[in-house]
Amino acid sequence: MTADVPPRRPQPVVIDANVAVALALIEPDTTDAVALQDRAAAGEVSLHAPDTWLAEATHAVWKHSARRGTLSPERA
Repeated sequence: MTADVPPRRPQPVVIDANVAVALALIEPDTTDAVALQDRAAAGEVSLHAPDTWLAEATHAVWKHSARRGTLSPERA
């Protein structure tokens, strides 16, 4: 007789805006971000973000665009 093993809960992981930006913009950390996304899809981890993530991500995208010259100050 085997004992019923309860389903394993995914490990909670708190991410910052850099993970979302890396996935969206193909940044140097994209490999790590994709691996984390794959682990979430497999149910190994559950991703959580602080309430400020949208503002942080918006700023990071603006900064990235400004550095590369793809966004003018007028359009920002």
